[in-house]
Amino acid sequence: MKKIKVIIADDHLVFRLGLEGVLVRIFKTIDCFQVGNGAEVIKIVEEQMIDLIILDLEMPEQNGYATLEKLNKMTNRPKVIVMSFHDDVFTVLKCVTSGAHGYL
Repeated sequence: MKKIKVIIADDHLVFRLGLEGVLVRIFKTIDCFQVGNGAEVIKIVEEQMIDLIILDLEMPEQNGYATLEKLNKMTNRPKVIVMSFHDDVFTVLKCVTSGAHGYL
């Protein structure tokens, strides 16, 4: 069975570890990559075929918005779900119009 490759991009290590733990328990065929900024996301996507990115908006070095812009220019673009505490309509719409496939 093919492994699903997921990147968890968030600047909080404890959150990344917890989310990966939940995903691995639920989905047995998953490989998780953990990164703390958007630049690391782009590097991995350039090197590997990634199926899904769970992306935070507020990260150092390269935030989620800039990461979405760069992903949109890539030919092997994976699905992206933005996960953020921002709950205003403007932020959600900006993410979706910037190429996010979902927002949590």
